[in-house]
Amino acid sequence: MDDFPTDSTQYEDEDGDGYGDNPQGNNPDAFPEDVTQWTILMVTDMG
Repeated sequence: MDDFPTDSTQYEDEDGDGYGDNPQGNNPDAFPEDVTQWTILMVTDMG
């Protein structure tokens, strides 16, 4: 199943965080196997 049917550069989201696992695709996941890492980055970036 394609997790991103409208984005031909992404097809899978292993950790379910909404970012694609293909590092060369649109909006790639920096941590494709760990959903908690995006939360940490977002909180850090927000101050």
